[in-house]
Amino acid sequence: MKVTISGATIKVGTTSAPVSDLVLDGVKSSKVGKFQLLNGKAHAGDYDVFFLGQVADGKITAKFNLNLDGAYYAQGTFGETRYTLGQLLGSDFESWHTAEYKGKTSDEPDGWHSFMSANASGMYASARKNTHTFISKDVRPGAKGQCVKVVSSTVIGVPANGTITTGRLYAGSAKPANPANNATSNPAGTDVDSNNDPFYAPINTLPDSIAVWVKYKQGALSADNKQNYPYANLSAVLTDGTKYQDPEDKTYTNVLAKAQNKKIEENGNVWQRISVPFTYTDAKLDPKSMLVTLSTNAQPGVASNKADVPDELYIDDLVLVYNSQLSSLKIDGVEVPGFASDKYSYTVYSSKDADKKLEYTTNAKSAFVASEAVAPTDGSGNCVYNVTVTSADLQTSHTYVVNVVCPTTYTDQLLINLEGEDMEPEQASIDVCSEGNNNYTFVLKKFSFGDNLIGDVTISGVPCVEKDGKQTFTVEKDATITNGADIAEMLGNKVHVTMNAEIENGKLYAEMALPVTLGDATINVKATFGKKTTNVEKTTYKDQLVISLDGEKQDPEEATIDVIKQSEGKYTFVLKKFSFAGLLIGDVTITDVPGVEKNGYVFYTVEKDAVITNGAEIAEALGNKVHVKIVEAYSKDGKLYAKMTLPVTIEDATMNVEAVFGEKPAAGINGITATQNGKVEVYNVNGVRLNGLQKGLNIVRTADGKVVKVLK
Repeated sequence: MKVTISGATIKVGTTSAPVSDLVLDGVKSSKVGKFQLLNGKAHAGDYDVFFLGQVADGKITAKFNLNLDGAYYAQGTFGETRYTLGQLLGSDFESWHTAEYKGKTSDEPDGWHSFMSANASGMYASARKNTHTFISKDVRPGAKGQCVKVVSSTVIGVPANGTITTGRLYAGSAKPANPANNATSNPAGTDVDSNNDPFYAPINTLPDSIAVWVKYKQGALSADNKQNYPYANLSAVLTDGTKYQDPEDKTYTNVLAKAQNKKIEENGNVWQRISVPFTYTDAKLDPKSMLVTLSTNAQPGVASNKADVPDELYIDDLVLVYNSQLSSLKIDGVEVPGFASDKYSYTVYSSKDADKKLEYTTNAKSAFVASEAVAPTDGSGNCVYNVTVTSADLQTSHTYVVNVVCPTTYTDQLLINLEGEDMEPEQASIDVCSEGNNNYTFVLKKFSFGDNLIGDVTISGVPCVEKDGKQTFTVEKDATITNGADIAEMLGNKVHVTMNAEIENGKLYAEMALPVTLGDATINVKATFGKKTTNVEKTTYKDQLVISLDGEKQDPEEATIDVIKQSEGKYTFVLKKFSFAGLLIGDVTITDVPGVEKNGYVFYTVEKDAVITNGAEIAEALGNKVHVKIVEAYSKDGKLYAKMTLPVTIEDATMNVEAVFGEKPAAGINGITATQNGKVEVYNVNGVRLNGLQKGLNIVRTADGKVVKVLK
């Protein structure tokens, strides 16, 4: 069926906001007794919407969860508040009604029933005269309010269990173990209790377990009964909404699941929490109702033989438990390393052209799952998966974040040396990917020497030492060979590698020794990738850094920026230990920043993604990168001024961060620029027109007639 949610307002954090109409197609509707039960998942607008609803007596109870980009966003509820969707009415035992039989009364929790409201007539009607349920203030640890105390009694001198049920008790035999004495759920019936509630419990969800707090004390039982029948009983049966009784009088085919504990011990007469998992049948049925029964003894007819010393079973806060975690998580069929149900953030390394297919299972019989892949548009192949598992009753949710990181590919000349003889250099590629914890994986793609293709040589767990923007790697270990030719199989798909490498200014240099042994012969293979960086020119600037967050300036703090000169007019900026609002981001590195020298200044400007290293948790949440725009920057005489913007986006919130480093000179730093749509003419002191500024004194005339003398 179609459900439309109109005029809803949701609260996100401290902000309330209206939501456009949400149209949910395909919501499942089922009928049990007087209740219409609704359950569904749909995509509406920008949201994945999970919906539960219940309609009875012209009133609706409903709630919905909104998930955005695969992550929990907000919850909305509306309608009648008496019912808790996915739970049993009155299972907190705080609301009560009065049952009555021939002038006698008994307090019974709403939604629950004992002998005073039982179905019994004739010689068995006396079972209804005794009070079996009481309001108690002796609640479980950490709770306030009330609980229910269930006691045994004697009927015509015969001991009788104290029992409470969501259905209706039937007394139909003098023999306690006869199935005519039972608790029955029959949604087809129209009988109601004194509070106008039916003798059945509607439910359309699939719980994983049932949990309840109990305190149990046996009364004056015979020695044999105390030894042989020392336990109280809990039974929960989920059905398709047709008639069912407990204990069964026949084989029932309408059962979806059972959870039973017939061994609840006294345990020193202290509170204990009992949890029982549901065992599901193979029946392909829709859940519609549940019959829950608790008794002072698991054996019918076994009870205290003294009315003034009864068996006592205190019951508090019974809940149906719905799991909401993942039990497995895979990328491209491979289990995510280090996966655990209670760990919610991961970094996975994958190749750029991999499918990056996400697979998962949950630990729930039924749960709502929203998943979304958020991929950047920078062509890196990286992506972030959000997977949110929401319990079937919409009460709990857990979001798993998987950062899929693709390697940085370096392409340069590879020089192979065989037994001391250099081969002709060839272009090659090496992928380098962070494993976290300062370890990296190197993959030498399609490695070959001579005419012999070896394959992809992968060296994992390569330790890295980083200092002053330079990464140094040293390792000796076996590397694996994949995608190899015949020679790789002869080598056992592995080769021993000794490697020394460094990455600086966006360039990789590596020296490797890979001795190849075939039969009794060993070929000493050495490989040199790229060119070693020498004479790096680095200037370290220390000055005040002023951060503005969404236009609001923060107090200035001292900061450090390294500016490293590359080749061909390019520079690397490293903003050391960058932080804002008390949050450490890490070292922000911007490579290949164009620099133009003019009038003794170097002017810098760029807009690109920067890499974050040595970062805190927020850096991982950002995928270890941030988009940076150097709006204005220049350096001269050991001073640097830089104005940068770094918008920071976490989940669906973006904070506009502006950073200003150093002091801007008062004037004269923009060099010589042409007026818009005009021309600039340069002359020497003799009046001869020049093509540009020459060494010495220059006379510059702008299009608006102004004359400036410039000494270069």
